[in-house]
Amino acid sequence: ILQMHGATVFNTLLEVTNSVNSRGLTMVTPVLDIILQIFPPTDLALLEGIFFTLLNRLGDESETDEALIHIACILSRLAVTNLAYFLEMLVKYGKERCGNEDVLFDRLIYVWTEKAYASSSSLKRKILCVGLILTLDTKHSSIISRMDCIGDFLLEVANEFKLPNSLDNINVAEEWHEGEDVDGN
Repeated sequence: ILQMHGATVFNTLLEVTNSVNSRGLTMVTPVLDIILQIFPPTDLALLEGIFFTLLNRLGDESETDEALIHIACILSRLAVTNLAYFLEMLVKYGKERCGNEDVLFDRLIYVWTEKAYASSSSLKRKILCVGLILTLDTKHSSIISRMDCIGDFLLEVANEFKLPNSLDNINVAEEWHEGEDVDGN
């Protein structure tokens, strides 16, 4: 389907991502997460507009904590899928919008470590943790300056994921929205 209708799907997702409010964005990000999981890592440039929109919204102080976590989860998934492309996006967008990537990278580290409380989903905290771990090798100044917060966050998430006796009955779809009011009530 993506080969035949990919351009239409991606343009629609870009329009939706650009136009929805914070609450709507939290409904769109699970679709983006699935696309990142099935999309070939070598073709991620087709989604550049969507990533730029998410990076723009990441820097928007009016976004809700819940929306910021959803954005950070998608960016974490991008780091897991293709770390080099993820870093390229941060540098490219950071230079275009902020003069350099430092402000953007610092904001992402802040959301990863300080806003994770906004998510009651252990799956989201896990992907945030993995994305953060992957970026540690960059030794970016934002990472070095926030190492104490990063360490605390990583330990907190690690304690959450001590393996239970049984991994039966894990439902990823339910965990994505675990604890959230998806009906808007």
